[in-house]
Amino acid sequence: EKYKFTHPKEADFIDMVKTTMGDSISGMSVDTFFHHTLHGTEFCDYYISNVSDVGFELQNHGKLFLPIEILITYKDGTKATLTPSLKSTSQFFKLDLNKEITSIVADPDHKLYLDVNFNNNSYIKSAEHKPSANFGVKIMAWFHFIFQSLSFFA
Repeated sequence: EKYKFTHPKEADFIDMVKTTMGDSISGMSVDTFFHHTLHGTEFCDYYISNVSDVGFELQNHGKLFLPIEILITYKDGTKATLTPSLKSTSQFFKLDLNKEITSIVADPDHKLYLDVNFNNNSYIKSAEHKPSANFGVKIMAWFHFIFQSLSFFA
């Protein structure tokens, strides 16, 4: 409402964000965040790698370090959320040795739209479905299509 029918500048927008959210966005100062995202050429691409029974590594292909959440799901159904503050391209996290993991997801709520590749943000220990089940569903869909087409002539 304040800038209705006016031409706000970048500084006006940043001041409005500071007024609304405070001086930090997830632990990063608003000025630093906008300096990197509006005027910088860096990018971020978080990905999960080097998963073992002991732990896993969160890496970043780029040089833009933004706040991120990591969701760890264990076989017994429990979940743990980590909120690391990365200042380097790689960080190792230890896992609970008493529990078996089923998946690790970086940015599970997809809050970080500046991530270049969302496909490498997760690790799943084993697939839940079987290829034969997918093939069976496809065959059933084709039979349904054929019988529906034939019913047009009846």
